[in-house]
Amino acid sequence: MEDVNLNHELSQEVQVKQPIIENAVYDRNEASMVTGFSLSTLIRAEESGKLKRRYNGRRRFYLGSDLLRWLQSNDDDLS
Repeated sequence: MEDVNLNHELSQEVQVKQPIIENAVYDRNEASMVTGFSLSTLIRAEESGKLKRRYNGRRRFYLGSDLLRWLQSNDDDLS
């Protein structure tokens, strides 16, 4: 029984948040991972104009500086 619990613990993925780098480029999935917000939250922020989306052809991406600005504005809204 103890072996089963140990295996279960080892199989659980450990998620460590990475810092947002101001001059880095993030795709939607990466932006979701580094901010901790869901993809649907990012899309709502884009549609409301709070988060700037950028394109290279059909590829959508975010600059780290835009993500940081968006997070800062969310923090200001809560204060």
